[in-house]
Amino acid sequence: MFVSPDLKHSNAFIQHAMDILIPEYKARFTAEGRTLEHVHLWSDGCAGQFKNRQQFYWVAMGRARYNVRITHNFFQSCHGKGPSDSEGAVCKSGLRKAEFVLFQYVSLPPLLS
Repeated sequence: MFVSPDLKHSNAFIQHAMDILIPEYKARFTAEGRTLEHVHLWSDGCAGQFKNRQQFYWVAMGRARYNVRITHNFFQSCHGKGPSDSEGAVCKSGLRKAEFVLFQYVSLPPLLS
């Protein structure tokens, strides 16, 4: 789970996250005596985030960049629900509660009149 102020949820952010995750998982697999060979991505069909030329290029370059095969699968529009949706909801709810508690104890400067 990545916490970010990025409200666009752009494919550039996803690619940035994968630049962190794939090497970490490769290292974990290596430590266990295994090899990470294939990364499967699942997402909805949002053109602004995933179904665009930048994302397809990134997927196509996966072998050269990470030495792994990347497959990006898309759910049918309005039909994609998976475990990550409920996990995301739990994290968002927890973060909202934490913000509420934090703001109770932070003194804000008075507003200018």
